[in-house]
Amino acid sequence: MPSEKELEYFIKQSKLSDQELKEFLKASENMNPKLDHSLAYRIMMSEIRRDLLKYIGNEIRDIEDMQKEFQLDRDQLEYHLSMLRQGLYVIASNSKWKATPRGLGFLANAIMGE
Repeated sequence: MPSEKELEYFIKQSKLSDQELKEFLKASENMNPKLDHSLAYRIMMSEIRRDLLKYIGNEIRDIEDMQKEFQLDRDQLEYHLSMLRQGLYVIASNSKWKATPRGLGFLANAIMGE
């Protein structure tokens, strides 16, 4: 779990609207740490998902840009994005994708340190 200060930082860095942030915080408050770690491992062991999260980063990305960048068909891309969404790493917003504070924290603490 990130410290309160880290969470604040990642909330400020995210591009979530107030409503999206409220939904993210509500969804994340009841997470079971043991189940969450297992789910996070299954989701983030995929290199394409880690790369998608890096690509989204602090930006707001649409599906067409991601398709071009990753050369995936729409169904494949939507599958990987749905897995990232299930783990609360990204959120869909008006057919565009944003990283959540959790996703940005993962980037900063796990991926960028590789």
